Amino acid sequence: MRAPDAGTVANKRTSKENVVVLAKEAGIKLEVKPWDFLSNIAKDAARGWFVKRAEERGIQWSQSVAGFGARQGELDGLFQQITDPNLRYPEYYTLPFHGYDQGNLSWLAAHELEAATQSMCLGYYDGLSWQEAQ
Repeated sequence: MRAPDAGTVANKRTSKENVVVLAKEAGIKLEVKPWDFLSNIAKDAARGWFVKRAEERGIQWSQSVAGFGARQGELDGLFQQITDPNLRYPEYYTLPFHGYDQGNLSWLAAHELEAATQSMCLGYYDGLSWQEAQ
């Protein structure tokens, strides 16, 4: 009995299955899904654009975020004092949103809140500083 040739077997697979087989044969790991990879590139590019625009217009985004990050130990302590372990947040608060993979309740979102809020008006009022536009 003859084994089916590789071309016949490949034609019976979906294109996704063919990619997986070819990747395995080439020793390429596909743990990162292409959409997730591209999405991360887009998120990083968008975040970089917002930060750069804010800093060019006088908002000290990086310093603000670093300042909150430097106080993370204190923030963690306060969080432990006030947190209710029985409280369940609605899913929309914890799902990825606006570039925050852990949702809007993540520490990164909290650290960026002040600078992001200051920068919201930058697209609306050309020629004004962020302070004047507030």
